[in-house]
Amino acid sequence: MTIDIKNNIYAISAPSGVGKTTLIHKLIDNNPDKFMLSISHTSRAPRGQEKDGLDYHFVTEDFFTNHKEAMLETATVHGNIYGTSMYEIERIKSLGRCPLLEIDVQGVAQVIKKIPVITIFVLPPTLETMWLRLEGRATDDLPTRWKRLCNAHGEIAQAGIYSHFLINDKLDLAYNKLASFILEGKDTLLLNKEEGLKYCKNLMDEFNNAPWIKKLRLEINGRI
Repeated sequence: MTIDIKNNIYAISAPSGVGKTTLIHKLIDNNPDKFMLSISHTSRAPRGQEKDGLDYHFVTEDFFTNHKEAMLETATVHGNIYGTSMYEIERIKSLGRCPLLEIDVQGVAQVIKKIPVITIFVLPPTLETMWLRLEGRATDDLPTRWKRLCNAHGEIAQAGIYSHFLINDKLDLAYNKLASFILEGKDTLLLNKEEGLKYCKNLMDEFNNAPWIKKLRLEINGRI
């Protein structure tokens, strides 16, 4: 059964290293006539080759103040304001596309209070798998990776705000589940809230008790 996705808005989140961005861009690349990624507003200046309306909507700080009611979510990072506006959602819908919001847990917590949105939390099969992916990137040092892992723990602890959960074990399999859910409404392919929260509890237990985590803590404490 094909559903009318144009009337839906999807917010997708995940801890760092789980593969959320890859899944979202694959969904858009395979369905360019159906989906569009929401472009955030920011008060910071463009960097390098960044272009207004493509990478970000570059605005002033006053924009966020003057259009406060239109902002679905905002966050201040390193002194700059970032946010998602209803203007962007309306722009995407006017083009006949379904808006996809790639935002963090704090952003989702704000959005769900203002508009109807279908929320999906992408999870790793285990925290150890996520840690190995972060190591494989070879872009961050050990303390930075540890901080990302601790942030993931904090995000997973807030998973109760999400309605659906997706385990990204194998990318192709996870993508097919995500696409089938959004395009065909096959929600049985994703974990429901009860199943997802149970899975999150297992990840929390891993963070608190797994031998590899205990060993990592000892290493971190010796190096920081």
